[in-house]
Amino acid sequence: MNLKKLLVTFSHSLFWQISCLLLVVTAFAFGALFLVLQISEDSTGKGSAINVSGSLRMQSYVLALTVARSSEDSEAVRSKDIKAAIAEFERRLNLPGLTNAIPEEASNELRKSYDIISSDFYSKRLCSE
Repeated sequence: MNLKKLLVTFSHSLFWQISCLLLVVTAFAFGALFLVLQISEDSTGKGSAINVSGSLRMQSYVLALTVARSSEDSEAVRSKDIKAAIAEFERRLNLPGLTNAIPEEASNELRKSYDIISSDFYSKRLCSE
């Protein structure tokens, strides 16, 4: 009987109520922290990949412009400019900020698109050399 009375008294005490409230708040805080860490981990590198993919698109315009503009230059200057533009495109195509954000699974649509672009670039590059 004394144990039951002690539990009732303890459950109605201010200390016990504050302790329970703090425990609940702490549990919510840890849950929110876990959620934020999970979201952060999922999105890491995606912003960099978006920036690199945009710079690849712009570099393809630069490459096309270099080829069109270089028709007025001598063969040596034209070849040097085009090779520099191709090398820059290749450098950006293989940047870790882009490649690390692409899933490894071969069935992934993003992986398929990257592989098509990469193989297309390298097959055309080998033909032009």
